[in-house]
Amino acid sequence: MALVELESYANPAIAEIVCGRLRAEGIEAVLFDRCMGGMGLGGLLAARVMVDETDKARARRLLDELP
Repeated sequence: MALVELESYANPAIAEIVCGRLRAEGIEAVLFDRCMGGMGLGGLLAARVMVDETDKARARRLLDELP
């Protein structure tokens, strides 16, 4: 499994919601750097939603359909 970044979010709560939505559609999603805000690095490191490279196109389409 090769993980690639799908999207990054300054707000880690939004990143969690996106991961949940992707998982509900059968796409395994992992969050990177979600706790950096608590270390005072929130402005520097956004929470990154990572997916398998083979799922990236499908995941992107799904995100583009969200309101």
